[in-house]
Amino acid sequence: MYQKAYFSVGSNLGDRRRNVLDAFQELQGIGVGFLASPLYETNPSGFAPQPKFINAACSLWTYLDPFELLERINHINAAKTGRRVVLNGPRALDIDLLLYGSLVLQSPHLTVPHPRMATREFVLRPLSEIDGGAHHPVLGISVKALLRRLTRECG
Repeated sequence: MYQKAYFSVGSNLGDRRRNVLDAFQELQGIGVGFLASPLYETNPSGFAPQPKFINAACSLWTYLDPFELLERINHINAAKTGRRVVLNGPRALDIDLLLYGSLVLQSPHLTVPHPRMATREFVLRPLSEIDGGAHHPVLGISVKALLRRLTRECG
């Protein structure tokens, strides 16, 4: 059975734009109905002394379960980036699974919905471009409402 999955894609090393577009191409191979947001240049969050990011979001319908998706994402990330040295540090590619249908899952290796997506404008803005009505199954509100709330709180 197909489920709709949403992803965040970012890059701040090398040809950032090309890295994100290459990731989109790889992700298209794991589902149908692929849809991608525009690309956004954003400031880094967390480990601050690093280059700006190119961020985007995408969605697709997939037959893979969330753990199979995580395995594919990890493979795509590793092929472009290699081993990450600093948590939240510079990287050529970072793909995160944000939502998987209405699934709520917490395991040692995967949490869905993504635990920090509601606090990150660089995730919510591009995600709202492709599906502002996507529903956060834990918070019970739409991506568009999360973005409005976050931008109000941040000024």
